[in-house]
Amino acid sequence: MFEKRLIKSEDLAANTILFKIPVLIPDSHQTGLPADSTGLKWASKFAFRILKQNVKDVVIRASWYSSESDSVIEIQLYDMGTGNVVCSVSGNSGTSKESDNYNEANLTDNGLVYVRAVVTTASATAGATFDIDDVEVEIKVAVS
Repeated sequence: MFEKRLIKSEDLAANTILFKIPVLIPDSHQTGLPADSTGLKWASKFAFRILKQNVKDVVIRASWYSSESDSVIEIQLYDMGTGNVVCSVSGNSGTSKESDNYNEANLTDNGLVYVRAVVTTASATAGATFDIDDVEVEIKVAVS
């Protein structure tokens, strides 16, 4: 006969069961956002919650284009509870840039998060703009 045995998470090797959950940001396609001054230029109206249990990583992936080469744009996953950036990508322009700076301490358990775009270095060219093609957040959850 077969013996029934309950498998516990400590019986599993690290990250034995891994899920990658993509969250597409539906209103992320934006055009003509100003890049000639610093500060917040766009905030998604789409917000969602992340349960921290078993979260191993959170990645933001974005594609954007700047009209001038001297501005720096930061695309952020922002936590409304902590008022901090969970992860981000930055640069003048980026094609499918992916973050590697997840900060677990900046994520509120089951708190609301949303995506926003901030100009950290303004272009010296009056009327400079940037366009966001798309943004996706990937939540990596592992059982181990």
